[in-house]
Amino acid sequence: MLLPGTKVSISGLKGAKVKSMNGVEGIIRKHKKDKDRYIVDLPDGPMKVKRTNLTVLENPTTTTTTTKQQPQVFSNVNEMMEGLKGMGMPPEMLNSLTPEQKKAMMLMTMKSDVVDRAKNKPGVMADPKELTEERDGVYAWKDARDHVYLEVSNATSLTTCAIGENTLEVMTSAGGEAMLEGELFQEVDLTKSGYELRGDKLLITLVKKQPMRWLMVLR
Repeated sequence: MLLPGTKVSISGLKGAKVKSMNGVEGIIRKHKKDKDRYIVDLPDGPMKVKRTNLTVLENPTTTTTTTKQQPQVFSNVNEMMEGLKGMGMPPEMLNSLTPEQKKAMMLMTMKSDVVDRAKNKPGVMADPKELTEERDGVYAWKDARDHVYLEVSNATSLTTCAIGENTLEVMTSAGGEAMLEGELFQEVDLTKSGYELRGDKLLITLVKKQPMRWLMVLR
């Protein structure tokens, strides 16, 4: 049994409404024996989670601060909006964000693997060993200062890719179904962006119009 104060990370959630919580870190508050769930204090509030969906990050006996929450890039949505504005995100794009999109972006900033992306540091070239998987393994990506690199899995010679200034669509060869589609986090330069098929992977490079951090590929 996990003790109160244990630092954990959520993983393995598959439901459409909860899988965005994967990677979020929090602190165990207590165990509910009747439901066999742990109450985990998260930056966005408490959540009941099964033991199988928790990864221990830090034992309470090894830290002097057991109630401190996982540090966030932004403490609330308003601070996030101001931060994104300072990072160079166009005001018209910020104003177009829906409440759901804002919440999704806040969840992204609660994950330790995206903290560095939100900091104003020089970008690094894509390294396949450091790619982050998204959409249940459909694609993996890496953010750099002036471009975003993606690898789409299970591609074939008939897979097509359509890159727009603020959209991306990858179609399968069978039935023309979209493997990946949506609105990009930021506009890209069509004259420099491109893709190539290598084996069973579609490699995509999106060159940013503005050198700013991306917290996600698709909004």
